Amino acid sequence: MLIIARKEILLHLRESRFPWIVGLFSGLILLSLLVSAADTRRREATSHAHETAERHRLDNLDLSGTPAQQVRRHTDGQGLYAFRTPIPLASLAAGVERLLPNRIHVSEDRSWPRQTTEGFYRNPLADLFPQLDFASIVATVLSLVGLFFTYDAFTGEKADGTLKLTLSSGVSRAQILAGKWAGSCLTLAVPFLLTTLAAVLLIQPGWLDDQKLARLAGSVGLALINLSLFVTAGLAISAFSRSPSASLLAALAVWVLSVFVGPPLLSSAGSFVEPTPTLQEVNMQKRAIDGDMWTEITRINSQLESKAISQETRDRRVESLQSEAEASRNRIVEAYERILDAQVEISRKLAALTPAGSYLVSASETAGTGLSNYKETLRSFRRYQTAFHHYTADLKERSSRDELGPDWFRVEALPLLQPYRPSIASSAEAVALEVILLMSLHAIVAALAWVGFLRFDVR
Repeated sequence: MLIIARKEILLHLRESRFPWIVGLFSGLILLSLLVSAADTRRREATSHAHETAERHRLDNLDLSGTPAQQVRRHTDGQGLYAFRTPIPLASLAAGVERLLPNRIHVSEDRSWPRQTTEGFYRNPLADLFPQLDFASIVATVLSLVGLFFTYDAFTGEKADGTLKLTLSSGVSRAQILAGKWAGSCLTLAVPFLLTTLAAVLLIQPGWLDDQKLARLAGSVGLALINLSLFVTAGLAISAFSRSPSASLLAALAVWVLSVFVGPPLLSSAGSFVEPTPTLQEVNMQKRAIDGDMWTEITRINSQLESKAISQETRDRRVESLQSEAEASRNRIVEAYERILDAQVEISRKLAALTPAGSYLVSASETAGTGLSNYKETLRSFRRYQTAFHHYTADLKERSSRDELGPDWFRVEALPLLQPYRPSIASSAEAVALEVILLMSLHAIVAALAWVGFLRFDVR
């Protein structure tokens, strides 16, 4: 088996296509990591600049007028800006990182929990074309290279008589299959690892702490599993084909279906399995609740004007109505989010049935830019918005009792946004299903390659 693996490595190295193919995917991996890392550093610098500007604004807050006027101006008009530092390993897998804002604004008049900061100041072509990151290069280019190296592993040697000669010397088919797999994987894995190591050292070797190093190792491990899967798929295709040309066409068809057609098609099927109401329908339900509330408040105000109730009774009823309306709106939003979460999970599980879908989901979770980070970050935004409302209510209550002095505003008393940062353990738990599916697909394809090669006619 080792002799066959060595022979496969030497055959690949001697072919004229080897330097071109390896140079292509090595250059793309190097370029993707450098470009993605530069973009991440730019976004981090932008976030830091915005934080500095917000701190300068708070240090020079307009404190003219009475404390009550200052509080209203601070909480109802200007509000607060909170900032989220971009995920540092987004260069490994962009995931859904770009869908999350780096800055949100909250005030009592209006809140935009998903407000973007750079959308109107970025080249729109950057969003028109696919993202250039490490994971996308592995999922598309490296998978094609894996198929391209093994699609004629058996049909090519059958055509020139080499395979028949090898079997006649007493070598078993299991040794041939294992040797070809090991030789092809090593031929591609070595330049891939060297290129990735060179890119990491070029980016900034000092930025890797223990957590980042573990995530980098996990990302590289997933890439090697994906590469091995497509090398095995190439062997299976060659074992079931009759000629190198038929193997090539079948390999291209498998690549297109598993990388470009299957993942988006299966992920979109989640909207049919678990349909969600539109945001317009949700907003109409919330507006209906607000309309009923204001109708009842108008009726209560009429009773107050006619002296049927006291001011104290009116305030108590209005406060109760507002609390009930807020609770009803929250229930509508929570119900919508539960349905949406169920749809996302179904889409995720369906997409994971394909190699590219399973790899991309697990790679983004490993880098910290996956769906788990997306959902938890939105939850942290809502917690921050709730904390701001409590902060505002406390200030207004103290203002109404004339308890605020001229130095009432303190930066350290402001609510803080607690951004979500997934731990290694949570990321490992999040990718467990996808890794199991990826390994299961690998086992199925390996079994197909073995069965096909057992039936392969070398004459």
